[in-house]
Amino acid sequence: MRFLRRPRTLKGELQILFLAVGSGFLVLATILLFQNGQAALRRQLASTATTAAETAGALINADDHRLIRTPQDMNTYGFRTIVQDLGALRRANPAIYHLFTLAPVGRLGAWGVIVDMGGAAPIREETTLRGGRMPIGSPPPATVPPELLRSAMTNTACEVLDLSRPDQARVVAVAPIRAQSGESVGLVVVELSAAETSCRRRNVRSTRCGEARWNSW
Repeated sequence: MRFLRRPRTLKGELQILFLAVGSGFLVLATILLFQNGQAALRRQLASTATTAAETAGALINADDHRLIRTPQDMNTYGFRTIVQDLGALRRANPAIYHLFTLAPVGRLGAWGVIVDMGGAAPIREETTLRGGRMPIGSPPPATVPPELLRSAMTNTACEVLDLSRPDQARVVAVAPIRAQSGESVGLVVVELSAAETSCRRRNVRSTRCGEARWNSW
């Protein structure tokens, strides 16, 4: 069969060589564009979440936060003020699907939830919730990487997660709650949905991009 024969002319061989080289460059360019796009998307998501977490941390009065350790403390003025301020932040940024604070609780200083604004996280253990929220003193959810909590006692820490899964793409940012002395007395955690941004950047036409449920306090 003639179309299976190897080209006998130098011109034919050069054409095949140039085609192979051109295809290789095209593949390489595609890979580089994808990697650059991923990096830009991660920077954008991390910046948004970091800003939200640091804003939340600045809104919280450290003295009020120190006094909240039991369910009875939910009736205090300080608790209501924190809820009001964090609620305003969340309404201003609907991409935040979960927002809560942590502080050392117990003799060993393990992290415990203080104020949970509720939300609809992609991964949640519903059996641990009370009225859709984590009770005061409960451990932080498994959706928050422990290393972020350790790092955030010094500076704001952030991590983009599940970016390859458009329906669960998210970013977690943790910022310290500081007293007037500068001491870190707690943490504020922001879990922000990256699904819509990820889908938009990938130009994915999927109903999954709209499958987010928002709850408010």
